[in-house]
Amino acid sequence: RGIAGALTLFYMVIGGLLADILSDFLQAIVQFLVTIVSLFVALQVVGGLGGLISKAPPGFWQPLSGPYDFPYWIVFLVVVTLSYAGGTLGLAQRFIATGKPAEARKAALFSAFLYLVYPLTFFIPMWATRILYPDIKNPDYAYATFAKDYLPTVAPGLLGLMAVAMFAATMSMVDSDLNALSAIATRDLYARFKKAVDPIKQLRFGRVMTLLFGGLTVALAFIAPSLGPAFSVMVTWYAGLLGPVAVPLLLGLMYGRTTWRGALASWAGGFIVWAVLNFIVRTPWTITTGAQLLTSFGLFFLESLVTKPGPEEKERIDNLFKILKS
Repeated sequence: RGIAGALTLFYMVIGGLLADILSDFLQAIVQFLVTIVSLFVALQVVGGLGGLISKAPPGFWQPLSGPYDFPYWIVFLVVVTLSYAGGTLGLAQRFIATGKPAEARKAALFSAFLYLVYPLTFFIPMWATRILYPDIKNPDYAYATFAKDYLPTVAPGLLGLMAVAMFAATMSMVDSDLNALSAIATRDLYARFKKAVDPIKQLRFGRVMTLLFGGLTVALAFIAPSLGPAFSVMVTWYAGLLGPVAVPLLLGLMYGRTTWRGALASWAGGFIVWAVLNFIVRTPWTITTGAQLLTSFGLFFLESLVTKPGPEEKERIDNLFKILKS
């Protein structure tokens, strides 16, 4: 964790968004090759798709089971939609960086196609581990155990490539978010409050912010294992922090009657509801996240019924929508 974090910080501080894009492209190639090999190895071991389906534990293929009931999936679908529609800043900056709307549209369509097909290369080996390791104590280690036991039988170097691919996937998300956060801190805060600031000073400030956010990320990576299973921790915090930010951010691009006060109330209200329900009341994830999203959505639209934007703010909103429609 420390080495991967330090390496990510090194190339992000020096190269910024360009380093992010180039490293992600190379990492994607390595990841694609290794996951394709893992897919065929897993299918061969369990006896193909037929064996994967027939040998799975009872109830494994039921779409709704345990805590993952229908309300859970509805809330989860809303969270994921908000994320990949632009709420996750590390993903949004890739479309912004294309420069032309037509290129961004092509990138979005290609990304949507990959998300329909490519996840199967991850899921099928993970599904196979339920057959190969039915009694494994920690499911978080199932995929790594499969790679350790079976990939070296194909080629000795595949296990190392698998480790590289897993690190690459993690680093890909971290470097994107670090760059987005440092850009926001620099362009939307530092440059806004310090008028006519020198571009070189902005660059230096952005690098300092990258180091700061990166250091916090590495520190949290060491704390995360003590908080519970990796997947549960990720889903809890991801939904908790994403929703209040994504709702006003995305709705503000489609609905022009809400003022900045409504956006702020939407963010603060959603986050407070999530924090109270998650840490004090301790309600289930579905209720916590669902209440948070309803609060953010409700406050955003409610404010537009109570107040109206002033002349200057209305002019800025109108100009924004003219740009979006052009």
